[in-house]
Amino acid sequence: MKDSNAIQSDLSISPEEYACILRSDLTSFIEASFYELYPGKRLDLAPHIEVVATKLEAVRRGEIKRLIINLPPRHLKSHCVSVAFVAWMLGHEPAKHVICASYGQNLADELANACQRVMQSSFYRALFGDVLGGRQAVSDFETVLGGRRLATSVGGVLTGRGADIIILDDPHKADEALSEASRNATHTWFENTLLSRLNDKAQGAIVIVMQRLHLEDLVGQVLKEGDWDVLRLPAIAEGEECHLIEGPLGRRFFRRGRGDALHPERESAESLAAVKRSVSILSFASQYQQNPTSLEQIKALEAELDRRSSEAYQAGDWVTFGRLWHCRGTGTPEDETSDEQAMAAYERYRVLAAQIDSEY
Repeated sequence: MKDSNAIQSDLSISPEEYACILRSDLTSFIEASFYELYPGKRLDLAPHIEVVATKLEAVRRGEIKRLIINLPPRHLKSHCVSVAFVAWMLGHEPAKHVICASYGQNLADELANACQRVMQSSFYRALFGDVLGGRQAVSDFETVLGGRRLATSVGGVLTGRGADIIILDDPHKADEALSEASRNATHTWFENTLLSRLNDKAQGAIVIVMQRLHLEDLVGQVLKEGDWDVLRLPAIAEGEECHLIEGPLGRRFFRRGRGDALHPERESAESLAAVKRSVSILSFASQYQQNPTSLEQIKALEAELDRRSSEAYQAGDWVTFGRLWHCRGTGTPEDETSDEQAMAAYERYRVLAAQIDSEY
């Protein structure tokens, strides 16, 4: 368990220096606010959090006006964006108006309550003073300079309300995202209601943070129509990645090679492989890899694997057959399947085929 004093002690710096870091570096503030809210839990400050913070700081400076952040489940996206970033930004600019929307009012209020608790804490008030003032309803609270944080659900009424920054945090409920009617309702509300709430259409910012759920989810829709800065961080890297991190120590880069887990200390490649085996190809591609595909594409890929494996079987090429059968069953890319895995897959196939033959 850590608090801000323990973190400062770990860094061997004075309280004044630590306060300066918390005011100027969003990543450090994310860590301190996490321990303020969850004192009994441990936070492994992974590089992807620093990458997210770098993008959010660019939003506050006005350098990014449209930002999409796609992260797998349980990788701290809501705490970073809807809680810590909003509190930190209002500490710097208490006159800002923020609208935060989620798929349901309960989730929106939960995130608003966490943000408010951070801003009420002694560590926050030591950094920024007493920022909260006036109206203090959880779903709609004010600052001493008239700034606001409004929490609403997708589909909520926003008549008369404006914002300098709009944040959509999980605009789709996962079990409803496959419904075309549900997706269309979210798209319509975003286009007809939410977009009109920006106080300054040119300078106002919109941040969408979510796990991908469908080809035609809100991210898929907005990318057809506008220019967005997209931070896509799959659970398992699909190729070489290089992401900028900016902080008190200057600029550096978070690099990943193909097959690298996003946060191996928390979710290793082995544990992700187990998840991959336990969920559908559609779910893993969307929610974990942030790369949704259609059922038609999956069927076409499976048909191609079936055709090639049949040809390999007829030719007696058991390594190729096993490799393709392994891919078909696990979703593992063909070029990531070793000869040993291929032959093991072929042996599993022979046992299964013999069992089927004996039953008929």
